[in-house]
Amino acid sequence: DPLAQGARLLNQELMNLVKKMLNNKVTRSGEQIWQETVGIVKDTVVIKNVTTMMGNLLSNTALLAMSGVPVVDVIKDQIVAMRATYNYNKAQGKLFDIEEELKRGTKPARTRKLMQDKARYENDLRVNPVADLVNAGLYQTIVEDVETSENPFSYTTKLEGLAEPVVARLPKPVVSAAKFLAVTHDTALYQVLSQLTQMSDFAARYALHKYNTTRTKEPMNFEDSVDDVLDTFINYDIPTNKGLQYMNDMGLVMFTKY
Repeated sequence: DPLAQGARLLNQELMNLVKKMLNNKVTRSGEQIWQETVGIVKDTVVIKNVTTMMGNLLSNTALLAMSGVPVVDVIKDQIVAMRATYNYNKAQGKLFDIEEELKRGTKPARTRKLMQDKARYENDLRVNPVADLVNAGLYQTIVEDVETSENPFSYTTKLEGLAEPVVARLPKPVVSAAKFLAVTHDTALYQVLSQLTQMSDFAARYALHKYNTTRTKEPMNFEDSVDDVLDTFINYDIPTNKGLQYMNDMGLVMFTKY
């Protein structure tokens, strides 16, 4: 049961966090501490827990089949979408690096090479199978209140800073192993799980959109298909009521957009 699991993890993380803060004798804001603890639990349930991702894949596959998408296409198109999304994100990352280097200024020969690379990556984005759906806003974060990046001003980050002198004295293999087991945000495992979790939902959207627009009987146009996909799957971009979002942040209710 995800709710029971979340409650157990919430209690465990809260106790661990409180012990650390009492030991360090540092005054903390109770509300922010609690919200960060809730965030850790959500991050664990949604990203670090592989069964959540697998359950999401299975439920999306079942939903596509019930929507009339042939099973072969359900599997094939989701694989195509995941590969294409990975390549799309990779090209975007390369373009960002190129633009940052160009801003800093480079020698003429290097500038020409960067411009050639930029044109190639921009073309890769244009011809990517998922480009139109990304531009239409269908590539959304699976859970809006799971923080997958590090916040340098959070209390957990400050606690990590307090522990840094101790960690620095430990052998690097020990630190790396501990981070891997804890699936911390700076590990390759966490990055892979985070991307796969987000891509799993988008891949299902792509499969339904392709079916809608290519089926033999009454195919949809692009706009109607996008609307149908948004109606079929959870639209994470819809703003949450402030009161409900606060209850989400405090852990009083969990994952309300589900």
